[in-house]
Amino acid sequence: MTAAMLMVVPVLAGLLVSMGAGLHGACPTAGENALSLGMLGAGGLLALASAAAWVAALLSGGRSLVPRVPA
Repeated sequence: MTAAMLMVVPVLAGLLVSMGAGLHGACPTAGENALSLGMLGAGGLLALASAAAWVAALLSGGRSLVPRVPA
């Protein structure tokens, strides 16, 4: 898990949730409704994954969660 992962995933989750909510409010067709619900679901899953990654990083005490194998 890298610092970039901890910084990028919450931003993507927020973008997906906001785009899905915006599209859901103005969706005249069933296809757009399904797309907006998919965006909301994917954003929610990314938010949960981000929260789990942050908790794992905080509990690891700065140690790498995946040990490096010597070459």
